[in-house]
Order: sequence, then structure tokens, then C-alpha cells
Amino acid sequence: MRSPSSVSLIRPARLLAALIAAVAVCTVARPAASEPATINVRYQVLYGGIRAASVEVEIKLAESSYEIVTASVTEGLMGWMTGFRSRAESRGALTPNGATLTSHRADNVWRGDKRFVRIAPAADGTMTADVSPPPEKDERNPIRPEQTTGTLDPMSAALRAVRALGRTGACDQRVPVYDGRRRYDMVFDATASDTIAGPRYSGPAVRCRYVTDRIAGFSRRPFFEQPDKPPESRVWVAPLDPRLPPIPVRLEIESSIATTMVHLESYSIGP
Repeated sequence: MRSPSSVSLIRPARLLAALIAAVAVCTVARPAASEPATINVRYQVLYGGIRAASVEVEIKLAESSYEIVTASVTEGLMGWMTGFRSRAESRGALTPNGATLTSHRADNVWRGDKRFVRIAPAADGTMTADVSPPPEKDERNPIRPEQTTGTLDPMSAALRAVRALGRTGACDQRVPVYDGRRRYDMVFDATASDTIAGPRYSGPAVRCRYVTDRIAGFSRRPFFEQPDKPPESRVWVAPLDPRLPPIPVRLEIESSIATTMVHLESYSIGP
């Protein structure tokens, strides 16, 4: 069973990685087919003010396709305690309106135990998934196939959210997600202007509030009893480079143990 500290670290890091990948796929100018572009972004994760993990995102864009790879790893004491590392990949086709998912996969290691997820869209509008360990062995409530109709994997869901934010300038939206184990909605609201200070960026930013509306597939035996009101996350986006749209520069989530902060550490754009 995961400790509460590990869960509070991993979830916001994954959300931020998905958001930055979606921003790049959706809005960076497409290169010629012979000159794919590569975008690299790195974040640091602080738990209770102590560095505990890092998240790296690499996005490769060609004329009509994309590939996103995210890597997360715990560091310091948290790394010694858990040995957690994760690698996720999404591939698909670029379209005038965004992107179409072809496949999504995630591989994790937790205290030496390997876990994986494979997701692909089905012809009937549902999502197919191959996961290990299976839900019945992972103490999760089952998900009915029809509950996955119209859902997106986390990367594609983040892409939709960022596209809507860029189009309307407002955070408010609800995006259905199926990550292979859980069915939930990403709910964004509370658009606000703010000023932040961080290790890589300090200045004005747009702040959105994010909550997870749980629907199915969550643990029947969580470490802590789930609160009636889900914990809130806050994500800040800001302009950093004329070649990029505003990108996530900070993420914050509170828990009953400590606050997790995720800060932009570096970024680069190249061929």
C-alpha cells in the first residue's frame, strides 16, 4: 500500500506533466516533416518544503504526429524510502483542432514492484485498457465499460483542458478521464490573475483551481478515509518564451499531512 505522502507527491506531478505536454502539442507551431521539434521541460517537486521528486517532459512534434514522454522519480529521503519511478508515453496524430490519441502507456516501479497501464480507444467510443495488477487484485471498485465512453486518457484530457483555456481565457470546464484504473472528471474553475515567485519564473500568472470528481475505480481501502470535499489543487500558467504559449509554472496541492509544491525548473526548445 502506498503511503499518504507518496500519493500526494505523485498525483500533482502527473497532472503538471500532462498539462505542459498538452500545451506544447496543442499550440507550438508544427515543424516541417523532415525537421521534428523537441521540447523539454523539467519540474522540481517539494513536499513539506523538502525536495522529494523531479518530473521531466519531452515532446516531439512532426508535421502530422506527436510523441510525449514523461518521467517522474523520487529523490532524497523519499527516493530512499520508496524507490518510485514512472515513465508515461502518449502517441497520436496532430489535427487542425488538436490531437487524436493512438495509444497511451505508463510503467511504474514502487518499492521494487512493477505496475503498468496500456490504454487505446475502441471503435465504439469506449476505452480499452490492459493493467497490472488488475482491479480485482488492487482492491478497487470495478468500472463498467460504458463508463469509459467519451473519456480521454490523462494526457489527452489535459490537452483538451489547455485548448479550452487558450480559446476562452477561462479555466471553467469539466473533462472526463479514464486512466486505466480510475474513472474521474478533471474539474477546473476560479480563473484569477496572480503574481508568483519561483526558482525559474517570478511574475504575473493566471491561476486555475483544479479538483478531481471521483466516479469509479478508486481504492476500497484508502490509507485515509476520503474527505467529503475533495482536496483542491491550484495551477499557475505564465508566458515564458515568444515561441510558446503560457505554460504551467507552478502547481500546489494541500493534504492532511503537508503541502506539495511543483515548480518549473528549466525548459528548452530545439530540433
